Amino acid sequence: LPYKEWMAGWDVWVDPYLGRPQFAGTLAVAPTTPKAGDPFTLRVEMVNTGVCPWVERAAHRLVLSGSVEQLGLPASWTLTGNPLAPGDRRIVELTGKAPAEPGQAEISLKLYNTSRAPAVFVETNLTITWD
Repeated sequence: LPYKEWMAGWDVWVDPYLGRPQFAGTLAVAPTTPKAGDPFTLRVEMVNTGVCPWVERAAHRLVLSGSVEQLGLPASWTLTGNPLAPGDRRIVELTGKAPAEPGQAEISLKLYNTSRAPAVFVETNLTITWD
């Protein structure tokens, strides 16, 4: 994998001295309005805006909280496959199922860097409404 040696020296104390953080990014969730009782797909676009790549072996993890169980969404997703170099983007598709009765739920998504000093480096919240 590229960056193997560079990654070995990462530590959180370096960030204040850099022009941009080692691990940074954005999360954008495509709007979805599922029908009550129907399955749906939550599309999450992740963009690496930091200076370090996101790699499978570092176990970068997207953690969902809030009403995820009510919506049948997974509690987490771990990065697999090709690394995301700075500037790269990936769309993750998470499947769930809307409850049978119309309603609304709040969920939070947090992307963790779990190597050395585990930390959240990007997060977003959203509301899902189903009818």
